[in-house]
Amino acid sequence: MLSSRARGGNCGVAIGLVVFLRAFGAPGDESGPKGIAVPTVAAEAGYNMLTFNSTAIGTTAGTLQSFNFFRNSEPSNAFVQNADGSVTITGNSGNTYNADLSSCAFDSSKPEHFRGIAYGGGFYAEATFSFTGTPKGGNPTPSFWFNDIEHMARGVSTQWQGQPIGYDHWGELDVMEANVAGNTAYGGAFFDWYGALATPSKVHLNVGSPFPVGLVDWAAPNKYAVLWVPATRTTQGYLKFFFNDARVGNTAYWSSYDASKPPPPKPGATAGSIMDVRHWALIIGNGNNRSSMKVWSVRIWQASQAANLAR
Repeated sequence: MLSSRARGGNCGVAIGLVVFLRAFGAPGDESGPKGIAVPTVAAEAGYNMLTFNSTAIGTTAGTLQSFNFFRNSEPSNAFVQNADGSVTITGNSGNTYNADLSSCAFDSSKPEHFRGIAYGGGFYAEATFSFTGTPKGGNPTPSFWFNDIEHMARGVSTQWQGQPIGYDHWGELDVMEANVAGNTAYGGAFFDWYGALATPSKVHLNVGSPFPVGLVDWAAPNKYAVLWVPATRTTQGYLKFFFNDARVGNTAYWSSYDASKPPPPKPGATAGSIMDVRHWALIIGNGNNRSSMKVWSVRIWQASQAANLAR
């Protein structure tokens, strides 16, 4: 999760080096690479194309890149590529908002100021990881989340139509944050942020967080997932959350995005609709809490790649 204090200018150079890359199937192969089955939840939503499947540290689209937005610079010991293809995130991050690796990296030479892939049009996203220690509550902590690339890279305007210059609108999707003390629950959220960057406000969608999941062995691999289905003219958009393939929390709904609607975002109506018109950078991290986090797999399934931004 990103604090408002981190929402400023961007600079830096990704430092990752590709040392391992999992084999990929052909785009649109419904069985996925090496026979990976489409998750039932993804298939039911029509998301049969595996558009991200990597735990490779790199500097190109389709890899996990060192997080360098908001002037962040990850130290050389922030993460390690393991021989089995997994990644260990060491807890030696350059930030406290749980961002070590991302599907995107800041790059001022690009028209939208980023390289990598930002995802649009709906998806089912999942990450499997383990971590040491017992959560104490709060941040920094192991996390799997998304932020819209338009806001992070600042390559295009995120100005709220009809509002004073500098009045922005953006979103944050937290699939998993180990920010609940103990071994029986974790956090998730969607924040609809708006206002001046230095002093923003936010509306929380009612996703039912914290998610009670029974007694959990955090040191074992666990899968955390989210389903995003955009709104249409006749149906609401929504988010659903999953832990080890079981539903957790509430379904959060919104109506079709309407740029003419004034702030604040309204729960059950306009709040959350920003999700449908932005492109989302996958982020995974551990912050600088010094616990060890091992990432076994990160995958995104979609109906197609047409709505993504790949740079």
